[in-house]
Amino acid sequence: MFNFKFDKFICNFSRNTKNKLIFKTLFIFVFFATVPFHSFAEEIKIGFVNTDRILKESNPAKASQKKIEVEFKKRDEELQKLSLSLRSQIEKFDKESLVISENEKIQLQRNLNNLDVDLQRKRREFQEDFNRRRNEEFSSIISMVNESIKNIAEQDNFDLILQDAIAVNPRIDITDQVISLLNK
Repeated sequence: MFNFKFDKFICNFSRNTKNKLIFKTLFIFVFFATVPFHSFAEEIKIGFVNTDRILKESNPAKASQKKIEVEFKKRDEELQKLSLSLRSQIEKFDKESLVISENEKIQLQRNLNNLDVDLQRKRREFQEDFNRRRNEEFSSIISMVNESIKNIAEQDNFDLILQDAIAVNPRIDITDQVISLLNK
């Protein structure tokens, strides 16, 4: 009989303890949810910079883009000429394929395939060179952008400036300030 009452006491005690613990946890949660965090710490100043927009709209980025276009314009025109030439040769082959011998067809097809493979290789090389050159140009611009962001952060006492975000409130967007600083 004594054991039964003692077990019942322990069971009730642990239930009461659990209930008190749950109550205290809920109280703490509600307290911190209702008390604003700025009462515990200083206000944090956050800014956001849209790097893509800077690389499209700033004067240094526009100048670099034009420089690259001029640099690769000749090669691009040559590739377009080769492409047109190949297309016209294919059309010519299609027209003449009905009247030429089988050996000539095979030889012309090989030549056209070789020209196509050569054109694809040149396009791939062009694209690789273009991307490498663009990355070189934009890496120097990114350095200038980062330096401008650091200057703005120091001047305006920002605690944190983000460059990538999913959603941003326009009031913390400082992209226009960075573009203005770069355009000077």
